[in-house]
Amino acid sequence: CEPGCGCPDGECCNDCLCIGPGDPESCHTIRIRVPKWQELVVFGGVQGFKGPYDQSRDSGNFGFHEGFNAGFKIPYTYAGYQIGYQSAQSQLNGDKDTGIRESHTQHFTTFGLFRRVDDGLQFGTAWDVLRDERFTAVDFHQLRSEVSWLDCRTHEIGFSATVHLNDERVNEQTWRTVDQYVVFYRFHGRNGGEGRLYTGFSDDSDGILGADMLLPVQDRWSVQTGFTYLIPDGPNGTVGAREEAWNIHLAMVWHWDNTARKCHFNPYRPLFNVAN
Repeated sequence: CEPGCGCPDGECCNDCLCIGPGDPESCHTIRIRVPKWQELVVFGGVQGFKGPYDQSRDSGNFGFHEGFNAGFKIPYTYAGYQIGYQSAQSQLNGDKDTGIRESHTQHFTTFGLFRRVDDGLQFGTAWDVLRDERFTAVDFHQLRSEVSWLDCRTHEIGFSATVHLNDERVNEQTWRTVDQYVVFYRFHGRNGGEGRLYTGFSDDSDGILGADMLLPVQDRWSVQTGFTYLIPDGPNGTVGAREEAWNIHLAMVWHWDNTARKCHFNPYRPLFNVAN
C-alpha cells in the first residue's frame, strides 16, 4: 500500500486492499489473498484425429488448438491442484460428405488434484469435460486417475484408468468416451524434459498404444507432441476402419517465469495434460 492510502502505520503490506477515501474512521483495511499459480504454460499447435464419432462427417480432422494449463498448491498441504483449458478448430473448410460449410469446434476443460514427489508414490485424479460441436453441441465427461512409483526423480512406472461419466444421444445413437486402462513408463530428463510410453486396453477389448513428450528448447519454450492409437477388436475392412480411433498433435509451449528447463523441480506443476 502506498503512503496515504488509509492503512494504519506499520500495517501496510503488498497483499492488502484499501477501500475508502483514506479516512481511517470511515473505512476498514481488508487483506485479501488470491491463488498463486506455481506453474503456468500456454500452448498452441496443430492436431489430426479420427474416430467412430466422425460418422458421415469424415473429410479429415486437421486443425489448430490453443490453451493453457496451470498448477497450484493446496493451502497447508503438500498436494496440488490444476486447471486447464484448450480449444480446437478442425475441418476448417467444411465437409464434402455432408455439405456442411462450417468448421467444427471443441472445448476441453480439465480440473485435477494430485500429489507429486521426488521419490516414491505419486498419484492424482482429474475430471475432463468436452463440449463437442461437430453435429450439435453436446457435453462428454470422464474421470482420469493415475498412480505411479517414481525413482529418484528419473524413472517412473505407473497405471492409469479413464472412465466415462455420462452418455449422450446423437443421430439416434448413444455415445460416450472410451474407458481406458493402461500401464506406462515415464522418463524425466535432467533438463526438464519428459517422455511417456503407454499401452493397455479399453472396456470393449480394444488395444491402446500411445506416447507423449515434452522437450525444452530454451528457458521459456518447449515442444510438446504425442499420439494415441486405439486398435479395434474387429476384422479389418468395414468394421475395423469404422471402429479404429487415433490422434496426433504437435504444439509449442510457453512457460511462465523461465521454467522450461527446471519445471521438474516443482512439486505443484500439473500432473495431467489438458484433455484432447
